[in-house]
Amino acid sequence: MDQIAIDIAKQCLAGQIKIISRVVVGIYDRELKSSGLKITQASILVHLLAYGSRSGSALGRSLQMDKSTVSRNIDRMERNGWVKKTDAENVEITETGRELILSARPQWEKAQKTVCNIFGSDGVEAVKMLTDKVKNRNKRK
Repeated sequence: MDQIAIDIAKQCLAGQIKIISRVVVGIYDRELKSSGLKITQASILVHLLAYGSRSGSALGRSLQMDKSTVSRNIDRMERNGWVKKTDAENVEITETGRELILSARPQWEKAQKTVCNIFGSDGVEAVKMLTDKVKNRNKRK
């Protein structure tokens, strides 16, 4: 075995964060499956419900999603009637999308509880702190 590769594999924060991300996204996606939502779509709908009409690029910046991910999900959600384009750039949540995200809340809460139990209170606080640091760093750019 190559010791350098083993050391990198054990220490690489990107790799560790990707593992955490895949596990957490999987938990939310499994819980939300009965609603027809994926967590990425739920995040977009929640953002639109909370903040109103936004452009795809503004959604991408706020949610740290790349342009193709936002576009692909908006197109899918528009076909499902969950969002509608208000002009060439902006999208807003429809009443159907609003009802969907509100009805999916119990599934989201179950996923949230599962992840909080896995992380523990210290882990949850660490995630919040790290998220704040990343957001603040991005604001300075």
